[in-house]
Amino acid sequence: MPPAPPAAHSPAHSPAPSPTHSPAPNLLIIEDDVAHLASLVKIFDRLNLRVVAAPTARGALELLERQGPFMVALTDLMLPDLDGMTLITELKARQPNIEIVMMTAFGTIERAVEAMRLGAYDFVVKPLRRAEIEKAVRRALERADLIAENLALKAQLAEVRGALQGDALIGHSAALRNALEVAAQAAASHAPVLLTGEPGVGKFTLARLIHARSERAAGPLVRISCAAIPDDQLEEELFGRRAEGGRPAEGGLARRAHGGTLVLSDLLALPLPLQGRLLRFMETGLLDTGDGADAGVRVSCRLIATCGEEPSTALEAGELRADLYYRLSVFPISVPPLRSRLDDIPLLAEAALQRAARRLGRPLKGFSPEALLLLMRHPWPGNVRELESVVERAATLCRGAAVDAADLALDGGLGELARLEEALATPQRLKDLFCVPLGTPLHEVERRLIHRALAFVGNDKRRAAQMLGITARTIYRKLAEEPSP
Repeated sequence: MPPAPPAAHSPAHSPAPSPTHSPAPNLLIIEDDVAHLASLVKIFDRLNLRVVAAPTARGALELLERQGPFMVALTDLMLPDLDGMTLITELKARQPNIEIVMMTAFGTIERAVEAMRLGAYDFVVKPLRRAEIEKAVRRALERADLIAENLALKAQLAEVRGALQGDALIGHSAALRNALEVAAQAAASHAPVLLTGEPGVGKFTLARLIHARSERAAGPLVRISCAAIPDDQLEEELFGRRAEGGRPAEGGLARRAHGGTLVLSDLLALPLPLQGRLLRFMETGLLDTGDGADAGVRVSCRLIATCGEEPSTALEAGELRADLYYRLSVFPISVPPLRSRLDDIPLLAEAALQRAARRLGRPLKGFSPEALLLLMRHPWPGNVRELESVVERAATLCRGAAVDAADLALDGGLGELARLEEALATPQRLKDLFCVPLGTPLHEVERRLIHRALAFVGNDKRRAAQMLGITARTIYRKLAEEPSP
């Protein structure tokens, strides 16, 4: 009697895999002739496929339940315990995306064709030729891979379409996932959150997400930009007008955020005296009404602060109170720049394109391969905000069904500078180079120059302001005036 196949490939008689078992097999072989079964196992072992084998149809179905899913099933059409047609139906019922290759004798080709109508992918005729059986299984594996990839892409696109209707941050990169994991932990608590990251990365979008997933979601979400409001008005805007002559205190965004979340954008633009009052408010929950140290209106709100840079420099310079920083940074979250999220660019661009297409009433269908390559190569100093602006402009200029590379207009500005830097001279000389195309509007030149200076000094706004001969507060104000992502 021919030897049975090795025990490792007779899972119908082996225990269920442990949690540390090797990756799931991708090929299930079903053949009642033990010699043929052993031969097939050896062939596909040599091709480095993960193989399990069963001599019966019922044994194969048990394997599917215990060790599946499988990518491909290679099965004889004639089995002793179950008709081949019934086996196909059962395999497809348990795993609809499994690809099935039938092995059949010459006289049963008609049945093999009938099996393909039931969902089998291909068949090979006995006596089997090694090259032919290998080719059939390879093609089935490639088809299974393609279907799995297509399903994954559909899931990603569904996520993008869902994100178009809400406040989700789009992407699957490790850098973004890390930020979202901390955000999920923060949303489950009532503690303050400190979001840091370059302009345009989506800090306020993440703040909205934290609010929406918190117990305060039904309450208001109130935002104040410290850089956009003059110092002499900022205190009144944030805490309201102090009581005078026995009248009650009025207004204030902090009071408006009662029961919800207050987002304090551009924290480093908050003057030191106001930082002290903010700290007292966080510790007591009281808005000083002007009637005495212990008098006030009690407000319950969650505070989320954002910084366009890491606050360590401001702490060292004495521009940020250390006690306020430590009170705010219970959950510090660094939102990654777009250049560290290259895998997310196609999804972000697709989402921005579909939003623009809806506004324009145009059925745009994605990007050409050349356009996607250009998007992936661009440095994106303005991060997600810049990407959305580029895509919206491309959607307006596009004359075809899909956005092409020429529609993106990334040949000017920083895209042109990148090529110029490669072509011209030494890195030392290029560090001081700033170029814009003739005809660029003055406000756009100013915006690019500020971003270029910030990139040059590692996003240190004080150093950038010194380089440009302006104040750091001017830079904060200019960045705050840019549209939110």
